[in-house]
Amino acid sequence: MLYFYCCLFSSVQTINDPVHKTIEMHPLCLKIIDTPEFQRLRDIKQCGVSYLVYPSAVHSRFEHSIGVYYLASLMVDSLMKKYEDPCMYKENPIKISQEDRLCVMIAALCHDIGHGPFSHLWERFINRQTKKKWRHEDMSTKIFKRLVEKNNLKGEFLNYNLNDIHISFITDIIAGNYEYHHDKRFLFEIVANKETNIDVDRWDYMLRDAYFFGVICPVEYRRILSYMKIRKTVDGNRIEFRDKLYNDLLEIFVNRIKLHRICYQHRVSRTIELMLIDALIEADNFFFTDRQLNLSNAHEDIDTYLTLSDGLLYNLLHWKNEKLTRAKDILFKIVTRKFYKLIYQTKLKKKIEIEEIQEKLENALRVKNSKIELRILQFELSMGTGGDDPFKNVLFYKKDGSDLKASLPEECKTMELNFCIFSVNDIDEKLVEEMKTLLPQICPEFK
Repeated sequence: MLYFYCCLFSSVQTINDPVHKTIEMHPLCLKIIDTPEFQRLRDIKQCGVSYLVYPSAVHSRFEHSIGVYYLASLMVDSLMKKYEDPCMYKENPIKISQEDRLCVMIAALCHDIGHGPFSHLWERFINRQTKKKWRHEDMSTKIFKRLVEKNNLKGEFLNYNLNDIHISFITDIIAGNYEYHHDKRFLFEIVANKETNIDVDRWDYMLRDAYFFGVICPVEYRRILSYMKIRKTVDGNRIEFRDKLYNDLLEIFVNRIKLHRICYQHRVSRTIELMLIDALIEADNFFFTDRQLNLSNAHEDIDTYLTLSDGLLYNLLHWKNEKLTRAKDILFKIVTRKFYKLIYQTKLKKKIEIEEIQEKLENALRVKNSKIELRILQFELSMGTGGDDPFKNVLFYKKDGSDLKASLPEECKTMELNFCIFSVNDIDEKLVEEMKTLLPQICPEFK
């Protein structure tokens, strides 16, 4: 899908990408790409287990990271061009150095190197197994520092005037920690913007995922780049957009929920996720016994963590260990497409505690069927996070330079919360009906 080639009449090395076409690579970024830590991303699929539903969705975090690098370079270059003439913005002089530009591009390239097998599924596995919040971004910063040290790249960084302070700046951008960089806060909004969800990471995954899923979800990023500037606020310098971009940005949020509805939250994909997490939990205690590590805490040792990729599924499936029988049974059901059965689904008005409901349902139903095992899944579909208005923190300016407050159209403000119950084993219809009558007694939300 990605091919390196050298131009006949230029020393610039480029990558041919199916989404963005020709991408010119900075020499330092090529050095980073050629490290084992970065090459590992070739074996981690961008969309987890979605390829088991959408056969062409086999693209990896490797391609996505290069795509984010490219879009980040376009955005920072657009801002640099706007502010290269200090006379144009006397009221808010902005300085973006070549070192700043390169730091943003490296952060964009390395923002996902901390992902575990099957991307976000690994976070769900760790959080369910350990009851601790673990983020791949934190792992990305650790692996990036290791990548620089282990591959002796500090000298290469110095060749481009990047020292230890710049390396720390890159890790701060990856982590989204702008606490000590208020004058450069706008640089933190380029790669992963937690305030507005308008950033190059989302632009690339939307374009790339849509391409490989076979759906249409355009992102007019070149138009957006043409109509943005930097505003000085009490919380630091931030990116703002011309009011005429409202519909373009709205289309991004609409297309994002479209991808979630059709692809990311596809019922079969989420069912396979449940099954794979069950298999990983069953295998948790029997994997790195020689290192006194489990799968769920492999991230505590970077060398161990870097051995993990999507190949884990078939490694477990074919590993000869009697203690893995349960895990292998689940994995065999996945590859032979014998999935957990959906026995109940509805929509809720607010999130509920699913673990307690699952336990109470299983205990009640096991009186009649001792082998009953249930899995409950709830997920939301909304324009923003948790149903929030995504325009709440987006800054807009009018043609005359004055500010504009914007919000979602009323018809877009609703949040859809889906609730599903799956049966691990076969279950007869009478027991399913009994379960439905028990739900209102267990949880008032079902009355």
